[in-house]
Amino acid sequence: MTVPNDIIIDNLRNERDAYLVYSDPWMASDRGLTQEQTDELLAYRQALRDFPATVDPEAIVWPVIPTWMV
Repeated sequence: MTVPNDIIIDNLRNERDAYLVYSDPWMASDRGLTQEQTDELLAYRQALRDFPATVDPEAIVWPVIPTWMV
C-alpha cells in the first residue's frame, strides 16, 4: 500500500514542528550565542519552516541541525 503524499507531508510537518520546539529555547537572547551561531540557528529554523513545501516525499532529507545544538 502506498501512502499518499499529503499524509506524508502532514506527518513530516508534525515532526518538523517538534524540531522547531526543540530549537525555541536557543532563541532566547541570554543564551550567549555568537553571531555565527545565531546566523546558523536562524538559517536552520528557516529551513525547517520551508521544509514541508520543499521536500520530495520520495527522497526526504531533513535540514542539518547545527552541531553545537546537539
